[in-house]
Amino acid sequence: MPWKFNLIAPRQGLFASLLIISFALHTFLLVIATTHQLNENRASQGQLMTSQLVADSLSELEPANTVSLALIANRYATNPSVASIRILDANKQVLATSGMSKTRQGEIFVRDALQNEKKVGS
Repeated sequence: MPWKFNLIAPRQGLFASLLIISFALHTFLLVIATTHQLNENRASQGQLMTSQLVADSLSELEPANTVSLALIANRYATNPSVASIRILDANKQVLATSGMSKTRQGEIFVRDALQNEKKVGS
């Protein structure tokens, strides 16, 4: 009885290597897409929160009511994605600050408080 061998192992190895390369490429692209989406969400959330913070603190800036501004800033600082908040007047003097994580890295969002196209808090 003669022995008969089927040599299909090289094709299986090629298929396995293509499968591994495809998996690695898809994983890499998924990580890039997720990171990009998280950065976009973080930026839109930061812009929205700064707009809301300005709208909430607009009436307390002229004249500067530091106690109310501190309470408003503290309310926004309870969000876990916020490291710290500083409310400044037009002369860059700190009126209120809140948040505990001064060592965290992240994006900084800045927005001027405008009322009738004029800066408030000068």
